[in-house]
Amino acid sequence: MGTRDSKQKDAVEKVRVPITFSTQTADDGFYKVDIPGKFYRFGESFLFDQQQYADMANGSFYMVTRVKTNSLY
Repeated sequence: MGTRDSKQKDAVEKVRVPITFSTQTADDGFYKVDIPGKFYRFGESFLFDQQQYADMANGSFYMVTRVKTNSLY
């Protein structure tokens, strides 16, 4: 990779798309989290509950995983 290409790569990696966060709440109200979109549930399991939002514009993701136990709380 040449010097010119390296500078272009650095410039592209510094680009960040502005986003607006909104509060997402668990169905049972146990947690609240601010993310730039809406959570989507994936993976059907009786052991845990996973929800994820993919921030495609900035190349990241937000995930909440709740592990189910036999606890009352």
